[in-house]
Amino acid sequence: DFKKRTKNTSNGRQAGLTYVVVTPRHWEQKASWVDDKSKGSAWKDIRAYDVDDLIGWLQSEPGISAWFTRILGKPSSGVRDVEGYWENATRELAGSLKPSVLLGGRESVVVGLTGPGTQGDLNKHIAICCRSPAEVVPFAVASILASEDQSLIGRALVLTSREIWERIIVEESGMILIVDHSVQPSIEELQQAASSLHQVIYCGNSSTDNLNRLDTFEAEKCLTDSGVDEARAAQIARRCGGDGRILLDQLIELTESVGTPMSKLPDRIKSACLLVGGWDGRQEADRQVIEYLS
Repeated sequence: DFKKRTKNTSNGRQAGLTYVVVTPRHWEQKASWVDDKSKGSAWKDIRAYDVDDLIGWLQSEPGISAWFTRILGKPSSGVRDVEGYWENATRELAGSLKPSVLLGGRESVVVGLTGPGTQGDLNKHIAICCRSPAEVVPFAVASILASEDQSLIGRALVLTSREIWERIIVEESGMILIVDHSVQPSIEELQQAASSLHQVIYCGNSSTDNLNRLDTFEAEKCLTDSGVDEARAAQIARRCGGDGRILLDQLIELTESVGTPMSKLPDRIKSACLLVGGWDGRQEADRQVIEYLS
C-alpha cells in the first residue's frame, strides 16, 4: 500500500501530507520500518502505530476510551462520553434532536459551562442548583454538545459511579467531569479534582436556584425544528414544567413502540408524572411522592 500511495501521489502533495499506518496487531519493527521508508521520501512525515500505541492512547484519554468502548458495543459501567449519554437519553431522536432543546432561557449558565479558562481552579468547578437534581447532567451534556467544540466534547465524561469518580480524580487529569447527583462529591474530593486540573460540574445544594426553568417557547421551537409534530411539541414543552429531564422522558415515551411497559402505564400515573415539573428535589415530602410513583 505504501508503494501504491507513494506512486499515485505527486511529490508536491506528499510534501504537505503525513503518511500514517495503523494496525490492531503488535508490530515490533514499526520504528525500523518508519526509518527505512523515510529515507529519500517526499512525504512530510511517516508514522506507524500498533496495538500498544492504541492502548496507551485510550488509557491516557478516558473520554476517547468511553467513546470507543461504546462504538464496540461494550460501554463501561458508571461512565459515558457525552455523545453516548445524549444518544441514550434521546433514543430514536438522537440523530435529529438538537441539544439546544434544553438550553432556552439559560444562556448565562451555558456560558459558564463552556467558557474559556475554567480548568484547575476550585472556584471554577460549577455547582448547578435547581429544583430537580436529575436535570443537571442532561443540561450540562446539552451545553457541551451545543458548543460544537471538539476540545470540550472529547474531554467530557458523565460519571454515575462513586468508584469511577474516586479513581478518575486521582488517576486522570484535565477532564470535564459531569457528575450525577447520586455521586455527591465532597469538598475534599473537589479539591483533589482541582489539583488534577479537572473541571467538575455537579449538583449543588444551595437553597437558591441558578438554573432557570426551561423557556417553553424556545423548547417548542427546537422540538419542531427537530421534526416533532407541532401539536405534540407544544404539548411536551408546556407539560414538562420547565424541566429538561421531564421533557426528554416525554420524548422517550413518544418514541416507545406500542406494547412496551412504558405504553402500558395507567393514565393516572402518566398524568401524575407530567406534574413532576413542580417538584423540588430538596424537599423530603416531594422525594417520597416521586418514590411512590416510581
